[in-house]
Amino acid sequence: MEIIKQESTKKHPDLYKKVLKGGFWVFTLRIFTTLLSFVRLTVLAKLLSPNDFGMLGTALLMISTLETFTRTGFNAALIQNNKDITSYLNTAWTLNILRALAIFIILFFIAPMISMIPSVDATQAPTIINIIRVIAICVLLQGFSNIGTLYFQKELQFHKKFILGAVANIISVCVSITIAVIYKSVWALVIARIISSLASCILSYYLHPYRPKLELQLTKVKELWNFGRWITVGSIIGFIMTQGDDIFAMTYLGLTSLGIYQLAYRVSNIPATEITNIVTSVTFPALSLIKDDITRLGKAYLSILDKTSLVSFIVAGSIAGSAPLLAMFLGAKWNSIGILITILSIKGAMRSVGSTRGPIYLSCGIPKRAAQFKLFRLCMLIISIYPATKYFGLIGLSLVIATISILGQVPEIICLKKQLQISYSEQLKPLIKHAIYGIMIFVTIRLLIFFSGDFY
Repeated sequence: MEIIKQESTKKHPDLYKKVLKGGFWVFTLRIFTTLLSFVRLTVLAKLLSPNDFGMLGTALLMISTLETFTRTGFNAALIQNNKDITSYLNTAWTLNILRALAIFIILFFIAPMISMIPSVDATQAPTIINIIRVIAICVLLQGFSNIGTLYFQKELQFHKKFILGAVANIISVCVSITIAVIYKSVWALVIARIISSLASCILSYYLHPYRPKLELQLTKVKELWNFGRWITVGSIIGFIMTQGDDIFAMTYLGLTSLGIYQLAYRVSNIPATEITNIVTSVTFPALSLIKDDITRLGKAYLSILDKTSLVSFIVAGSIAGSAPLLAMFLGAKWNSIGILITILSIKGAMRSVGSTRGPIYLSCGIPKRAAQFKLFRLCMLIISIYPATKYFGLIGLSLVIATISILGQVPEIICLKKQLQISYSEQLKPLIKHAIYGIMIFVTIRLLIFFSGDFY
């Protein structure tokens, strides 16, 4: 932040204030979203079964697969571009619609293929097929959303992103809990997603005056693709990395195990999910403005790394320490979730730390690096996931994910030493120091639980 403040006296006189203001709104939104999501998850986990979460997770895996393999990276290309991007918006919006329509049609016709998965029970297959076809409407709504809202991030107008995200989340929580209380059905989760996506789409046009039109300029597509293609490659590899464990749990261990694992992953990765959104949303457009000064960019990165790792390890330690309490609250059907949350909290903290590097690769125009590092982690996952899961089940799977999240930091640290001219010690010092803080918090909470008689 200090380096952004220095830069604010030069080319961008109000940049420092914009970053602070933007960071406040994004942080507020993520805290608000986290609290709502936690309330929703715990209430729904109490009302619904792991199998319900497993059915929804199966549908979302299929949808996420198609979304990831067709991701363009055009929005990131437009945000990274410091020139006027107005002439690109209609083309990008048109491509978003065509992509959404293609995904919707494909999902509708290939949904029955879900019954071919051995772990999917024949009696559950029709329900999952209907879930896939209905929830695919969310993809359409996202495609038709106003592309002008990318200016909220590009111009650091995050108070409008707060409104957009807050309204969608409030609607999702209220609808899902209400339907779950009345019907105790997985459709509570499905309907809530659709209504939330619809509200977000409508609100995007209310909050930004830009009105996109159908237009397709091939020269613009080519320019956007030259940057966005590596984001597409990185997204595909990242998807296999983040969803591959879900796919493996579903096919090898069954839907109930998938439901337990996914809930454990969501809770344990709160620091990654929330902090990653804050870091990438605010720092990417800000760092893009100072990308030509490597020395200042390096100092800005170290400042971001220090603050991000501090929050990440503190939150991860708190979540891991409190895991037994959550397991007891959810009841016997979730009895294995405590140890999984404890292990996966390591992944959550390291993923959050890794999020500080993504904006560097994007702002410097080298998204290829991010794709290469994801490929390295994917290779480690492919080698280790089968034996670990075969012999140790969900615990083995969780241990593999946590270990890879640590080892995967090594090549990125080496890369940034060269790219930003910062030493290994400068990068490792905040990580080690703040990891110790997280361990201390974990031990303290567990001791308090133990001596209160609630430890199991």
